Amino acid sequence: MANVLIVDDLETDRLFEVRIIEDVGHTPFFAGDGEAAMTMYKENDIAVVITDLRMPKVDGLSLIRGLLAHDPEAAIIAVSSLAQHLEQAEEYGAIAGLVKPVDSEDVIETIQEILEKLPAPEEGPEPDDPWGSGV
Repeated sequence: MANVLIVDDLETDRLFEVRIIEDVGHTPFFAGDGEAAMTMYKENDIAVVITDLRMPKVDGLSLIRGLLAHDPEAAIIAVSSLAQHLEQAEEYGAIAGLVKPVDSEDVIETIQEILEKLPAPEEGPEPDDPWGSGV
């Protein structure tokens, strides 16, 4: 399963999305603003980011820009109550947009679609073979 970072300044929205993520077996991480989210993304192996767009400190659009500057392959889902904000988020590089209040099935389906498109993690050398020689 995957690590999913949920970024929203409203605790009720974060907790709702955390429950969705946990129910399907993913590991949720969460942050209340874009600044904390950027730090969390850099410190953890995050597969998908779900971010609100209107937040204090660093808003969702700035977060999308920052994440993609740090990791051009970052998989980001934007959420907002305004459709025009979602269009702008996709112009900034979000893979998908969901209208608030989000539907749990839409969240699950969107994450699954993104995960299916991501390349499989590269396998390193076997623990018994630190040099990767295959011998």
